[in-house]
Amino acid sequence: MRLEIHSVPSTYEFKSSKYKVSDMIEISTFVHEYLKDGGDPRKVHHACPDLKLVTQTAVTTKITEKGKEFQRTNLPVTIKEGEIDAED
Repeated sequence: MRLEIHSVPSTYEFKSSKYKVSDMIEISTFVHEYLKDGGDPRKVHHACPDLKLVTQTAVTTKITEKGKEFQRTNLPVTIKEGEIDAED
């Protein structure tokens, strides 16, 4: 029997429209390092103030056995603005 936990993709946009594709490519370099260093993909906007989260953060849990799914649950996740990770 397995319990799977899936994170819904986090999608970001620039807060203003003055940015170009080259700006997004540049900021993605920082985001890649942030994620490689263990940063939370749901909190990228805390590390990059020019970005805003445009999707609802959520997780899905799923119980399976031998390929048969018994239960699936979708849960919203609240990320508080001033929340600090335990390892910080």
